[in-house]
Amino acid sequence: MADILRLCGIAVLGLCAVLILREKNAVFATLCGAAAVLVIALYILEGGAFSAVQTIAEAAKKSAFSSYAEILLKALGIAYISAFTAELCRSAGEGMLATAAVLAGKGELILLSLPLISRLLQVAAELL
Repeated sequence: MADILRLCGIAVLGLCAVLILREKNAVFATLCGAAAVLVIALYILEGGAFSAVQTIAEAAKKSAFSSYAEILLKALGIAYISAFTAELCRSAGEGMLATAAVLAGKGELILLSLPLISRLLQVAAELL
């Protein structure tokens, strides 16, 4: 509970700084907001996101679906990174860059899923 309060506090402080600085220097306000986002992201990563992914990966290695779990974890990472990047770009007023980040993420997901699609088609062909 303390972690979420701390993270939300950082977000509110960052928002206050952005709102105050926006009137005087829009560029510095955007950089301040980006810095707050970076602090929150690093706190989340340090706080256990890596260990959670490692725990899931280790559990998946012991199952029959280990190759699928690896692809799933990579897909989740791609989705989070591209969404995070897109929202950061939108916050800075760069809608076109946000769209490009989303498109790049979707393209990576398609490339990542090609082995699964190929395997699915093989299984379907065997069933027919």
